[in-house]
Amino acid sequence: MNDKLKHFTSIFIKKLGNKRTVSVILVLGICGMLLIGFSDIFSNGKKTTSVSNTTVSVEEYIKAIEKRTREMLASIDGAGKCKIMITAESSSEQNFATDDSISQDIQSDQTESKNKTDIEKEIVMVEDSNGKKVALVRNVTEPKIRGVLVLCEGADDIETKERITNAVKTLLGISSNKISVIKMK
Repeated sequence: MNDKLKHFTSIFIKKLGNKRTVSVILVLGICGMLLIGFSDIFSNGKKTTSVSNTTVSVEEYIKAIEKRTREMLASIDGAGKCKIMITAESSSEQNFATDDSISQDIQSDQTESKNKTDIEKEIVMVEDSNGKKVALVRNVTEPKIRGVLVLCEGADDIETKERITNAVKTLLGISSNKISVIKMK
């Protein structure tokens, strides 16, 4: 083993030129490893894993959509002032990241063989910016929209009403039978 190390270093020295160059490279490598090792000390021992786990209630979500939709519809030629009400069928759902472990047990005797599979799911926990452990959200399924009521000044014009209906269909991804456009008084 010692002969192999000497042989390797001699080849290394021949490739780089002299022993001084090799020494400088080794010292720089050791300094780099020490800096990596001391980085935990310099960062006050805190590991930062910032997680933004913002939860928005269904009401806040719907109000935000109503506001954005109202702003867009008011820009349609002939629509005038608009009021919008959106109803939701369900609440939003959060799907959490899991760490799955699968174990399989095969038992066999002379007459039959049994295969048993166990799946364990453990929710992945991370630290938020305050150091508190929270579940890691993989994705959020937004509430499904049940219906939309649009009150606007220009709803008595058929073409304006159709443009508003098409805009709401496009913006919210719902069918026109879930949209009611009525003239505002």
